[in-house]
Amino acid sequence: MKKQPDAIRWAQQKGIMMGTSATQFSPNAPMTREQLAVALYRYAKYLGRNTGRAVNLSGFEDGNAVSSFARDAMAWAVSTGLVTGSKEADGTYLAPQGLAAREQAAAILMRYVKANA
Repeated sequence: MKKQPDAIRWAQQKGIMMGTSATQFSPNAPMTREQLAVALYRYAKYLGRNTGRAVNLSGFEDGNAVSSFARDAMAWAVSTGLVTGSKEADGTYLAPQGLAAREQAAAILMRYVKANA
């Protein structure tokens, strides 16, 4: 088994990052938008931040597509302004299972840092 880098091991030990299954960690796999929201939500909880704020995701065309493991985290990320969704001609979408593109991840991380500075 390949040795995990210290940052991955730390995040796993603190409950911030979990595996992609019971036996697989997948540190090099791309993250979905909901997985990124979950990681930040768990990190905020680890830091003792208020994660109780949440919104109803029904205002998004695909709000009901958020996976059950990510519902609280995505609702928190929306309520704190970390995730804003993308506006399309027929509504606003979260695209929860869409991959978090670099620019999206950077924007979400920047919002997180600014909100928690």
